[in-house]
Amino acid sequence: MEVIDRYVHEIGEHLPWNLRADVEAELRSLLMDSMEERARATQQPADARLAEAVVREFGAPEEVAKRYLPQDQYLIGPRLFPAYKLAVKIALIVIAAVSGALVLSATITSALGHRAGPDLLVLARTIWGVIWGIFINLALVTLVFAIIERVRARREVMGPAWSPAMLPPVKDPDRISQAGMVIEMYLILAFAVLFNFYPEWVGVAFVDGRLRLTGFLLPAFATYMPLVNVFWGLDFALHLIVLSQGRWRRETRAAEFALGLYGAVILYLLIIGPPLFQLDFLIKAVLKGVLALVLLGSAVRLYHLLTRRPFEPWRFAEGAAPRQ
Repeated sequence: MEVIDRYVHEIGEHLPWNLRADVEAELRSLLMDSMEERARATQQPADARLAEAVVREFGAPEEVAKRYLPQDQYLIGPRLFPAYKLAVKIALIVIAAVSGALVLSATITSALGHRAGPDLLVLARTIWGVIWGIFINLALVTLVFAIIERVRARREVMGPAWSPAMLPPVKDPDRISQAGMVIEMYLILAFAVLFNFYPEWVGVAFVDGRLRLTGFLLPAFATYMPLVNVFWGLDFALHLIVLSQGRWRRETRAAEFALGLYGAVILYLLIIGPPLFQLDFLIKAVLKGVLALVLLGSAVRLYHLLTRRPFEPWRFAEGAAPRQ
């Protein structure tokens, strides 16, 4: 029964992966049994209308999922905790790779510069910078998830009464990836902190034959930071709105398209502006490629906005191929 399948699938989306399969199987069996008993008792056919009445009595998927979750209060609740662990693991892997390279570089370069051995002060400063970077990144991840936890709670309290008609299809192009959205929000905050407070950390280069952390940004880049900060602020706000709604809507798709064009304008101004980077010609050549990708992404978003269908280029190829 399609309504029951969609209902059970939606409940599973609100459960941790280790509970999902067992709970879905139990709910599907319980719903089918309830529908058969109702059909016998009322002498009604076991059709979609009866199935809709049964799932309406069970309640909204978010509320049913809560029955299978711990009821304690958390900074990050059990529904978000699997995605939180994934985000922390990704952040730690990236930080470990970058930090390992920095510590190794500091050890080698300080050893080469001191015949008696490595410069322990330089090494200690590098390790302290690594520890501070880990703390900042984990704090940003936790902050993002704590915000999302409260946005979700507010949506569930203030949202409209649930009905089976609100169930999305199993294959829904407007369904959001919660983990993906959270990672994107973390990256927005991380880049905002990096460019605003630690611009000297943007870039690694060889200086006098040694690998050192050195800034790629010239002082003129600071004049563009207000535009960049507005973009990051709007992008973060858009992510929060989409998360609070639980899915993409036409209005948020339009906002995403407009924000993409705004980002393209910023990239264009960076490209045509005065020298802003060390190795300015090379970096601006890379930015030109990024601008082309951003414009292509905006075209895809416009197509989806106008047609309400995902962009599938292989379908055009199939349509263009001669039929035999």
